[in-house]
Order: sequence, then structure tokens, then C-alpha cells
Amino acid sequence: HSIQPLEKNYAWELFSKKAFSTCHNKICPPEFEPLAWELVEKCEGLPLAIVALGGVMSSKKSLDQWSEVYNSLNWHLSNNPLLKPVRSILLLSFNDLPYRLKHCFLYCSLFPEDYVIINKKVIRLWIAEGFVEQVKGLTLEEVAEGYLMELVSRSMLQVRYASWNPACKMHDLIRELALSIGEKERFCAVYDGREGMEETKARRLSVQTVEGELECCKGLSQLRSFLVFVTDVLSFSFSRKLASELQLLRVLDLENAPIVKLPDELMYLFNLKYLNLRGTLVKELPEAIRKLRNLQTLDFRYTNVEVLPRGISKLINLRHLLGYRS
Repeated sequence: HSIQPLEKNYAWELFSKKAFSTCHNKICPPEFEPLAWELVEKCEGLPLAIVALGGVMSSKKSLDQWSEVYNSLNWHLSNNPLLKPVRSILLLSFNDLPYRLKHCFLYCSLFPEDYVIINKKVIRLWIAEGFVEQVKGLTLEEVAEGYLMELVSRSMLQVRYASWNPACKMHDLIRELALSIGEKERFCAVYDGREGMEETKARRLSVQTVEGELECCKGLSQLRSFLVFVTDVLSFSFSRKLASELQLLRVLDLENAPIVKLPDELMYLFNLKYLNLRGTLVKELPEAIRKLRNLQTLDFRYTNVEVLPRGISKLINLRHLLGYRS
């Protein structure tokens, strides 16, 4: 079903709330009005386009900057007549993001459609990937939270809550755009079983179905992140062969995957910074876990792990050790 476009006045009000969120009373200064109306017209009354463009404009403080965006949008629309205005505006929003935020934004497309992403989790993932810049006087988590708030204020992510936990979500049209950019740039790919996957050139892979063997997929050796969102199969084998291939891996997220034991080969992934076993059937953490010297986050909540191995004390870079049972 298609969304009914907003009437002009409602569209204007929505745009002003986003674009002038820092202005007095969130009202458009008179000198910006002609350009602002032109921009609102370009959105054709579509709420997603309006809030995305308003988000871009909220960071532009001078008329020159506004003209620049207006010209850029005009160029996009006239050079890509087949692109719908929404897509052009979302592309413009993406291109306007600072370099580090682009990576953080694209990373969020690895989560399944309509997935509610817990803020704390995605922040730890970004840090493990090295996307977060060190800023004097702030923890990496605080800097990353700033990134998240920026993406929300630009309407690239939407605010949600998951049982009291601050969370966010990606609109499906925005996710579609992020995935197409991510795949083009070999930044990330999603395997959802709709088409076969013999080889991946992406550096981050999200597996959202398992039909057939995953290990026959070539090109896994350059993966930095491997996320699994497969909960409805009885056995998901994270095989030795697979583990031994992933030497550059920084993030391994197996939350809720039906695995019982960690393969020994996993303990040789020296670059691993984030290991999520939450909700798996794992009963013990091997003593050899001490070899994962770069590990920052170890999450074994809601598993069958009852005793921590002594080797845990050797994990000198650990920032988050998360373990409890319901």
C-alpha cells in the first residue's frame, strides 16, 4: 500500500521541526524561507524524504550551504530521472555524512529488516570494528553514542525501545539503500538464501538463513565481521574449517544460534574483539580463551556456562564481560 503524501502545510511543519531543531521555537528564519519551501516541494509530501532532508539541513547554518545542497539535489534529480525523489534524497543524506558515520550507518544494514537494534550492542560492534575515533576525555562508548545520536538526528536511524533498553531501527527503504551501497563498496553483504552464494567479496557478512553449507562460500578469509541471525534451525555447525579461515575476523556474533560447542580453531582468531554467544547452547568456555588477547566484549548471557575458565584473567583488553541467566 502506498503512503498518502502530506498536505503542504503539514509537510512544511515536519520539515521545519527537523531542519530548525536548534533554532528558537523551531521556526524557519525568514531569509531561509524561499529555499526551504523549494526543498519541501522536492520531497513530494513523502514523510521519509522530508525528515531525511530536514536532518541534512539541520547541520547547515548558512544560506550558502543551503544553496549548495539545493543545487546538489537538483543535479541528482535531473541526472537520474528514473530515481524516485526519496532515493535521491536518501542518497544525498548518505553522501552528507562524515566519513566515520558512513561506516557506522552501513554497518546497521547487516541486521535483518525491521530488527530492533539495542544501542549498547551496536556501539560495541562499531568499537570492535575500529570505526570509533578516540577523543580526549571521553570513552570510546561515549564517542560512539554521539555517532548514534547524530544518525538519529539526521533520521538515518529511528528511535525504539526494547524492554527499557534504548534501541534503534532502520527504515526498510533506508536499509535497502545502505545494502546496495554496502555491496557496491564491498563493505558488507547479507546472505538471506534468496540466491546462492558461492563467493563473497564483502568484508562483513550477515547470515540470515542456512540452507546448504556455508563453508563452500569462497572469500571468507578477508571477513572482519561475521553475524548470524539464524535461530530456527536445529543445528548450525560452526565448523572447524570455517573457523580456521576467518583469520582477520574482529566480530563474531552467534547470538541465539543453536551451537553447543565452540571449535578449538576459534581460539586462534587473534584479531577477535567481539564474541557474542548469548542465548546459544554452549556449556563451557575453553581454557584456551586466554589466547584471544584482543577481545573487548565477551557476551555469554543466557547460555549454559556455569564456570569461567581461569584464562579469562589473561584477557587484558576486555571492556565488557556479560554473563547471567534468567
